[in-house]
Amino acid sequence: MKTTLVQFTPRAESRTKRLLEAYLEHNEISEFEKVDISHGSLPNLNSENIHQHFDRSDDGELNTIATKLIEQMKDTEHLVFATTIYNLGVPAQVKSFIDLVTRNGHLFDYTANGPVGMLPIKSATLVVTTGGVPIGADWDLLTPYLETIINFWSSEEKVELKIVAAVGVDGMNPEQVDEAIRAAAES
Repeated sequence: MKTTLVQFTPRAESRTKRLLEAYLEHNEISEFEKVDISHGSLPNLNSENIHQHFDRSDDGELNTIATKLIEQMKDTEHLVFATTIYNLGVPAQVKSFIDLVTRNGHLFDYTANGPVGMLPIKSATLVVTTGGVPIGADWDLLTPYLETIINFWSSEEKVELKIVAAVGVDGMNPEQVDEAIRAAAES
């Protein structure tokens, strides 16, 4: 089974990265395709490059980057997505990644009955840290969005989703953060 890890942990002392490492160790996951979007800048879709999103024959930067990311996602059966919540929702770099890979004919296809996912994702794990946003709260805009996107990409009826979260870490001292990460990774 192919596991793909999409990781957005840009801070040197990233608590999300610590949680991810603890989760991978606790679950003995050592083989995976790593898609690290933490460093550098993914292009945002805009008026200067949107044509590349629809005209795949254009070999501009956007298509080059998107093609590489899509190749890394192919054949994924278990997806691990590690990120934090920024301002109640999706960090811009994560949104750019999703915009780049969510392409008709690659991760989904339009049919007479509507869109159909093309990745064989059977299960997914969201590894998330939050400063104070409770997972599942009405104002948690990240986890429902990622769940929707993952199910959109999947060719399965419904992806089995697990959320591994350390919540409220901004208000904790270092020992409390360590305990929250340990407890979440082992959940």
